[in-house]
Formats: sequence, structure tokens, C-alpha cells
Amino acid sequence: MRLNLRRAVLLGVFVCGAGAAADAQSRMTGQQDAAALRVFHERVADYVTLHRLLEGGIPPLRPTTDMEELRANTRALAARIQTARESVPQGAIFTPDVSAMIRGRLARALSPEEWGWILDELATDEQGRAIRVPPLRVNMEWPSTVPMQFMPPRALLALPRLPAELQYRLIGRTLVLWDLHADLIVDLLPGAVGT
Repeated sequence: MRLNLRRAVLLGVFVCGAGAAADAQSRMTGQQDAAALRVFHERVADYVTLHRLLEGGIPPLRPTTDMEELRANTRALAARIQTARESVPQGAIFTPDVSAMIRGRLARALSPEEWGWILDELATDEQGRAIRVPPLRVNMEWPSTVPMQFMPPRALLALPRLPAELQYRLIGRTLVLWDLHADLIVDLLPGAVGT
């Protein structure tokens, strides 16, 4: 009887201790995510400030149907941003802590099966042919071989909000932070989603 009581007490201590450890881990993860979110917002704000400063020197677009004029405006902004950010490495915005936060949010947004279906869909074009993805890098234009595809709404809801200049996009399993005004990859997170 005494032995069973001792086991029950030890088991209770173990279970309570495990619960307390899980609560502490959850608090720590919440604090780490909050810190990562602050870093992400600060770095995105820094990028957008630069974008707006550089965009300010380009003549505003006028209503036109001339696609070459639109492309010239986009290329002018892209060239300015590329020059200003020529030494910025991958991970300047998607830091290790930000990357961990985003991977966690994306993993919780959709089931592995749903991600599998989406990744299968992203791997082919409208004719069912495999999409050729070139090596991706920061400050490159959106690859011409990769169609502009959707982001799952539940994934977008799980990710931190972005200012109007930026969007999230997926190229395979890589999450891309894309500047739609300049048509540039601002940062990328390889292996952002998996199955």
C-alpha cells in the first residue's frame, strides 16, 4: 500500500512537472514568436521605407495601355532597389527566429495532406508541365519561368500582415517575400512548407 501511494505521489509530481514544463515551453515559444514578430515588422518597415524613398524619385505612372511604359517604370524602381540592396544577404528579413515562427505558423495553417496537394499544384503549369525553377536569390526579378500563383488563404491569414508594396508567394516549398511594384524578390525562406 505504501509503495502504491509513493508511486502515485511520484506519478503526480511527474505529471504536474510535465504540465508545468509544457506551460513554460508554451510561454517561451510565445515570447520567442512575439520577439520574432517584432524583428520581422521592423525589417519589413525598413525595407518599405527604402522602397518608398527610391520610388519617390521616379515619375508617377499615368493612365496608359502601353505595357512597355509600365515595365520601364517597374525596371527603374527595381534597378534603384537592387543598387541600394546589392549586399543584402538572404535572411535579412527572414532571420532564423523569424523563419522558425513562419514555418510554425504555416505548418499549423494547413494539414500535411493539404500542403501536399498545394505543392503538387504549384509544381506544374496550366498545361500540366513541370515548372522549371531557376536558383532563387534576393534582389532578383520574379523568374519568368514561374507562373504567378495563389497563396492559400488560410496560409495568408496565419502570416504577419504586409504593407501594400509586398506580398507573400510560394515557389515550390520556398516562401518568397515579393515587391510587386518592383517585381523583385526581397527575401526568401527555403523549406517554408513541407509534407
